[in-house]
Amino acid sequence: MRKLLVIAALGALGYYAYQHLLGPAEIVNPVFAEIRVNMSVGGREIEAAIFGKAVDDIDCRLRAERVKDNLEANCNYCVSKSIVCKASLAPRYARIFDDEPAGATYLSVNRSNHSERNVRVILWGLTGAEGDRVCDQMKRVFAKIHSGPMQCVRGLAS
Repeated sequence: MRKLLVIAALGALGYYAYQHLLGPAEIVNPVFAEIRVNMSVGGREIEAAIFGKAVDDIDCRLRAERVKDNLEANCNYCVSKSIVCKASLAPRYARIFDDEPAGATYLSVNRSNHSERNVRVILWGLTGAEGDRVCDQMKRVFAKIHSGPMQCVRGLAS
């Protein structure tokens, strides 16, 4: 009987952790991460913006720092320009979370479980064709670390 109670308690604890520590099923009052990155590639300057929809300010800051650390460790030509967490985005950026076309092609990554977050990655300084190719490559990279649905939303000028 005692073993059964311990198993039940561990099961309840595991369920609680799954439901509360990994994040909610739906993000109701999101905080948005906005990470700006400059890249010098082949004599060209490319600017990227990474937007993430987080559960709250703490979730936003932790995930943004993880992205920054990952960029610094894996991208020699990337320079983090700014990281901001805020309650809302400018309307032109908020629309990309509805997968509306923008002036440039961007990667739309959506969550499929409690631990993932919705993310958008947009790059400026590329031609339409280059932006499309880079987005397709980013999609393959994200597929290795993210199980949610993703797509390249083609830019209006593409």
